[in-house]
Amino acid sequence: MLSCFLLYSVYVVLLGTKLDKSIEINAAYIGSDQKYTSEEKLALDKFREMVSSFSYLDYQSENGYLINWLKHKNMDLQAAAKAFKASMQWRKENDIDNILQDKELIKMKKSYPSTFGKAVDKKGHPASEMSYSSWNFRRAVLAGKRDQVIRLMISAYEQMTTIAREMGTYKYVSLTDMQGYNKRDHGCLLCIPILVNATMTFENNYPNSMSKIIAINTPRLYGSVFDLLRTFMGQETKQALNFFGSNKNEWQPFLLNLFSKEQLPIHFGGTRTS
Repeated sequence: MLSCFLLYSVYVVLLGTKLDKSIEINAAYIGSDQKYTSEEKLALDKFREMVSSFSYLDYQSENGYLINWLKHKNMDLQAAAKAFKASMQWRKENDIDNILQDKELIKMKKSYPSTFGKAVDKKGHPASEMSYSSWNFRRAVLAGKRDQVIRLMISAYEQMTTIAREMGTYKYVSLTDMQGYNKRDHGCLLCIPILVNATMTFENNYPNSMSKIIAINTPRLYGSVFDLLRTFMGQETKQALNFFGSNKNEWQPFLLNLFSKEQLPIHFGGTRTS
């Protein structure tokens, strides 16, 4: 989940130089695509102080990161702080900070491929790309790799939020091709807990970090699974959902309104071949 290009905050250190006191520079507000209201800025300052004792990485004090937590909890400072603290504990207990270097997961990616950050939408949000035809949840469970597949999905969240953060946007687009989805390999009783776990983990630890969640070639039989997963989603996640059937005349114009054609791979209606 590594960088594509940088729109980071600029930190200036001036020694022995006098600054114009009429110019106030708050580095936390620089380098983000977020626009904050005065109420949000005040809430961010309070929230940052509230979570400072249990945030432990530099980016965890950045406004673009913190605002996602606040909006996830409808700007309720206490609720957001409680959720933030629980997530920091989860990260430590599950060694999330080192998940991208996990050698077992790196090997697994060959059997469960996804693409990260090759496409960037017109607003500067990077995209993840995944095809259900390449993922077989049932096979993973029967092979005793259920927990590894869940951890692989978590690593995808971590990679994409890292890419987005390094691009200064703090949000990304999820693109999924549902062609190949079937109840046996993806919607079976052994498979559903993987999807539920992944959904809950995203909501609890990567809130409000997807600007759009787009699926194409969605079969009707996915409906019951989708209805179940929606019950674990926050309001902002539900608002990001955009599911399409197999009619390319419906989903391609939607995607091309968000992305330049050369950014998207051919199976998502673009011209990119890599």
